Amino acid sequence: MADIKLVHSSPDRDLFKFPQGQAFYTNDVIVVSLKKEIIVDYDTLDFDALLQKSRYTPIASSIKEKNYQACFFGAEKFFPKIVLFPNGITARDAEVSLSRMGLRACTTIEQLAFGKAYPLVRKYFCIVALGSPIKVNGVECVSVVSFESKSLCISLVKKNVPWQPGTAFLVTSGAT
Repeated sequence: MADIKLVHSSPDRDLFKFPQGQAFYTNDVIVVSLKKEIIVDYDTLDFDALLQKSRYTPIASSIKEKNYQACFFGAEKFFPKIVLFPNGITARDAEVSLSRMGLRACTTIEQLAFGKAYPLVRKYFCIVALGSPIKVNGVECVSVVSFESKSLCISLVKKNVPWQPGTAFLVTSGAT
């Protein structure tokens, strides 16, 4: 990937310079820490306006405000991180790994705010927000942002599928 440059190498860890942050990786996980703080004000949140500002095209009719009630109150500040598992992973194993690293999966609302704050980064990865699953026809689904047909799309995917290598999980520091 042209925007990630190796700046330090060692047998157990490589550090990368990323356009808006820094990354490290091992054989099991890649964590990209982004520098720009994102603020979501849940007291004045307008879901539809946030969806529009994120510039994602919703391709699932269930991506609407009534399915994503705010889980926080007031203004929440967070520094996003992108986590990739080079060998692929299940959602359950990803959640366990994230918890062990002191990270929590971002919600769909945070994913929309991320889209507004980081318009370029989101084009590189299929980005999953495991933090706010919803039931669609009795099946637990999570929101996924992907670049399809020259357009950034947000859709719903079954949560309990094996996630392929290269799938990015949007996370932040802190427990759930």
